Amino acid sequence: MRAKSLSVWALCAALPLSAGCLSTNHRAFHESMHCTDRNPFPMPVRSQVYLFMLNGSDLFEMGGMLTLRDELGKAGYAKVYYTQSEDRAYYMREMQRLHRDEPQARMLLLGYGTSAERTLGLAAEACRTGLPLDAVIFLDPVGVAGNIAQTLPVPSVALRSHNWPGGKELYTSDTLQLAGVGHVSAPTCPATVNAVVQLMTASAAKVPVEDIRLTLPYLPLRDKPERTPRGIDPATPSESTGAWDGFPAMPARQVPPPAAPPTPTGPVPAPTSDALPPPRPVPPVQRPQL
Repeated sequence: MRAKSLSVWALCAALPLSAGCLSTNHRAFHESMHCTDRNPFPMPVRSQVYLFMLNGSDLFEMGGMLTLRDELGKAGYAKVYYTQSEDRAYYMREMQRLHRDEPQARMLLLGYGTSAERTLGLAAEACRTGLPLDAVIFLDPVGVAGNIAQTLPVPSVALRSHNWPGGKELYTSDTLQLAGVGHVSAPTCPATVNAVVQLMTASAAKVPVEDIRLTLPYLPLRDKPERTPRGIDPATPSESTGAWDGFPAMPARQVPPPAAPPTPTGPVPAPTSDALPPPRPVPPVQRPQL
């Protein structure tokens, strides 16, 4: 009986390792549409910034990566992917699809804990294939080493919690120490959220605004209000090119004037008495006898 219980526990522990899981937040897009003080860009520009987050060995979601995703949505960025490190191949396919379907989109990568090695490999492959990758973020990296500030052609940032021993030989473009924060609470730290928001805002500044304006409804703006009905703007109508542009205008219908009665040429005959009807007889009035 004890051996059967141990086998059941072993199977339950192996389930998170056997398959990846993609997590989404259906409320993040609604929250990101509101105006925010720390983001100067409008919603159509912010929606072109994509962040791909890879989880490490935190199989029971104790580190708060989902909370980090929700905080980024409140800051104005809803396009945040979050999955396990086993889904690295899916991330590569999704990034290639976005680059094909949305050429103006910008991308960032974030690896937590032991997913640093796969995040670095994903960043190197993205740069090799020409994807618009703007930054790579390592949150308490483990298992990676080297000077990627010189070998990786995009900026890299390492966010390290208090006395974190992992990844000491990893040299990035910038390093941020999270004072008084442990490894488990590093994703939900306000300093982590602010650092990621700043990197995504810098990425939003690279979105071509002209391409975004073409997808928005456009109305002509006027310096001062005009009385209704408003006149036609002379710059609005275009000259006719002679091509068929609709049904042609029908000519106005010409209504002939009414014909005058014929004028008599001879003398007008006088009316005769035969032409008049005879008068009707009036009956006598009968008076009552007293």
